[in-house]
Formats: sequence, structure tokens, C-alpha cells
Amino acid sequence: ELVEVLADQMGEHFPELKAQKDLIKRVVKEEETSFLKTLEDGLKRIGEITNNVKAEITGKQVFELYDTYGFPVDLTALILNEQNLSFNRAEFDVAMQEQKDRSKKAGRVEKGDWIVLLEDDKEEFVGYEDINVEVNITRYREVNYQDKKQYQLVFNLTPFYPEGGGQVGDTGCIENSNEIIDIVDVQKENKLIIHFVNTLPEDINASFMAKVNAENRKAASRNHTATHLLHQSLRDILGEHIEQKGSLVHHSYLRFDFTHFSKIDKSCLKDIEADVNTKILANILLQEHSNLPLSKAKNLGAIMLFGEKYDDVVRMIQFDTSKELCGGTHVNATGEIGLFKILSEGSVSTGIRRIEAITGDYSLNYLNEKENLLNELGSLVKNKDLRAGIEQLVNSNKQLEKQLIAFKKVNIGGLKEELLDSVVLVNGIRFVAKELEIDSQDMKNVSFQLREENNLVVVLASSVNSKAFLSFMITDDLIVKGMDARDMIKEIAKEISGSGGGQPFFATAGGSNSAGIKNALSRAKEIIKN
Repeated sequence: ELVEVLADQMGEHFPELKAQKDLIKRVVKEEETSFLKTLEDGLKRIGEITNNVKAEITGKQVFELYDTYGFPVDLTALILNEQNLSFNRAEFDVAMQEQKDRSKKAGRVEKGDWIVLLEDDKEEFVGYEDINVEVNITRYREVNYQDKKQYQLVFNLTPFYPEGGGQVGDTGCIENSNEIIDIVDVQKENKLIIHFVNTLPEDINASFMAKVNAENRKAASRNHTATHLLHQSLRDILGEHIEQKGSLVHHSYLRFDFTHFSKIDKSCLKDIEADVNTKILANILLQEHSNLPLSKAKNLGAIMLFGEKYDDVVRMIQFDTSKELCGGTHVNATGEIGLFKILSEGSVSTGIRRIEAITGDYSLNYLNEKENLLNELGSLVKNKDLRAGIEQLVNSNKQLEKQLIAFKKVNIGGLKEELLDSVVLVNGIRFVAKELEIDSQDMKNVSFQLREENNLVVVLASSVNSKAFLSFMITDDLIVKGMDARDMIKEIAKEISGSGGGQPFFATAGGSNSAGIKNALSRAKEIIKN
């Protein structure tokens, strides 16, 4: 109802509210569902933490709820207050400050002052036409980041594309007859194109030939053009509510984030992939509109991202019906992309989906790897008909699983009798403590069978991959007398450097110290004895 009111009252000034009203409703609903899930997980964790707590939980536990589960601190405090509990606020503040300090340290960059070598009013980017040009260094500075020293160089002109519009910066080198310096990254800062190097040239005043890594540039151009084609295909197939919310164009893959309210099913994803490949096969020529007035770009139908600020003069990239304002590098015709292959589709956040894909040689290598895998599987199943061979293996595995379950039932029945034969009296209570070579599920199964007995406590242990597992079972008649398996498992779990929990009649624990199993079983006997 609120969305309807906002769309009616503010739709005149914000037409997106009316145009995407249904999408907004779905996003709000998903946000509500997501919060309820967070609330459910947080309440469950609070229940585990406050179990048997008398007055106060630690600040670290509250920070865990906030940091791991996204549970608001104020809500935690309110819930604790309702249970007459509190938490150590000072300890929470320390944990929060430690996290902030870690974040600051991770992002700390120390930049030296620019050392100017040549006065240059404007550094031109010439990389659309030329990727090998002669340059001079106009200024440089030293940068320290996480104890790593680098240098930043500015040239009088550059063929290197700086990271922007989702496309990563070029790599390559500058060289002359005396030395070669690798360019490891290129960024833009305050209208300066900055080139990152790990070492300074020996002769900083010399001229250099700047060479962009042509293979990576071409691959990135394929991927960047593919994001444009993908964007148009998404809008054509899913609807015009699709809007770009972010992208990453790397030479090896592309990532495209967009608004959509639900998961895209596999058949629809195949349609989107096929539509992009149809455009690639059509070999659509690039139409680059440079120095285009923004108003004219709007009239031509260029996609404008909501909230994005554009200059008065823009560059529009067009491939048939795909028209976008973009400063990135692109292929001259879509056929150069080769093949477009979607790798994954998933959720980034509420109402935002992400597609990851590959093009060119990376797509071909991907398909070759899949073909090799299928051939290997065919050899393993020893059947020319791979599907039939795998189905035969699956059916055979199901039969073996049934046989194994039947065998385990017989084995557990025998194990039950074996455990009862080893019963000893401790403080008038029938007691069994034993280490077995069985998994935790079988420990539970045999314990539940023994629960039918009277006046019996069964403590079992096992070790798997150097990790220890314990179970503690108490029959119902002893529960009535006040015994609680949860209290006892917590006590003996200390011996295996672990923790546990469960129900009054049955509790389990896991720990990292399998060498402590013997002490844990002895400790259980001492507890019953006392």
C-alpha cells in the first residue's frame, strides 16, 4: 500500500516509481523475507548462547551475532532484557573497535608528494586508436600500501585505458633500448591517468615506447561489448525493468549486475545466451558516436542509468538496437567476440541479480575442458552411451546403499547387545563408556535403541580424521531424577577441546583433540560416581 501511495503522489516527479512499481513491491517483499530469515537465525543463535546463562553473556558473543548474522545490537539487548539478562557492553565495544582498526589497516595507503618533471596541462588518452605510442614521464610519486612499495607515473599522453565503467585498467610496459618497466595497473585520479609500476626507470627523464598488452586489451574489449549485448538481451527477454547496477569487465571474464526480482530459470537463461550469440553471428558493426550532446544521446534512445551523472558531451556506443553511454574499449564488429557462454546466475542482494560469462578463447577452452571431461567419464563408466552408463552406476549405488543400511541395522543390533554386556554399576546406575569405530549417526542410532532400557547411562566416543566425537545418553527414568545430558556433555567435552549440546536425554559434542577421548570417558564415569 505504501508503494502505491508513493507512486501516486510522487510519480510525476519520479516517473521510475510508476514505471517500476511492481518491481519495487517485489523487492520490498524479498527484503522483508530476508530480514525475517536473519531474525530467525539470530533468535536461534541467541537461544544457544543464553542456554543455562544466569545473568550476562559476553560482548564477543553479541558481536558475533552482529558481525556474522547481521543481528542488530539494540534488538539483541531488548531480547536479553526480556529474559532478565545483559551483555558486557565494554567487551562488545572493544571487538567493534578491533574490527574497525583491521579495516583501516587493510585499506591504508601512504602517498608521497608528486615530483614534477615536465609541465603538461592535459594528459591525452589515445588508446582507442593506438596501443603503442612514444611517451615521456611528466610526474611520479612513491606509494606504500600494506608494507608494499610501488610507484605511480603520469605520462604526457597514454595508450593505457584506466579502470572505469566496470572495465579493469590495461597492463603492459614502457621500454627503450636500456630497460623495460612493467605497467601492472592503470587508474584515474582527479582527471590524471596514473600508471602503477613496481620499480622506477633508471633514467626517469628518458623517452619510452608505451605498449599495451594487446591480447588482454582485445579480450577485455570482447567482454565489454558482450556486456552491452547482454544488457539489451535481458531487457528484450525479461522486460524493460532491467537496469544495470554494476559490472566488471576483465580480460578473462565478465560480470554483469542488474535489477530483477527473481531467479532466472535455466531455460530462460539459455534463451538469453542464444540471443547474445545470435547478435554475435550477425557481425553487427560498431557505431561510435563521439562528442555527442547529452540531449541528442537521449533522443537517440541511449540507456541512461538512474542516478548517474553525465557530462554535457558524451560518447555513445551502438551495436544495432544496443545504445549505451560508455567510455570503454570495444570490438569493431560483434563477430570478433567469437562465442558468449554464461557460467552462472545468482543473487547479489535483494532485487539484484548477477550473471558471469566468458567470451572468445576462454569460451572455447571452457567447452574443450567440458568435452575432455565427458570423454574421461565415458572411459570410466566403460559405456559408449554415457547417459546409460551413469544411470547404471546410480542404480547400482542405490542398491548398495540399501544393502549397507540393512547391514548397519543388523550391526547396530549386535552392537547394542555388546554394549549391554559391558555394563558396570556406578553409584547404583548402569553405566557404559566406550570408544567405537562408527560415525556420529550410528552413535545416535544405537544410543536411541538403548534409550528403551532403564537406569542406564551410555557414553560413546569415536575419532574421525583426528577429530573427536562424543555422545551422552540418559534413560528417561534418570531424567526424572534430575540428570541432564546437556550439562554432562559440556563437562566432558572440555577433554577433547570442544563443546556440545542437545536434549536432556541425548547430547553430542565435537572437538579437535582426539587424544583426549580416554580422559573424556573417565571424566564421564567420575560425574556419575559423584
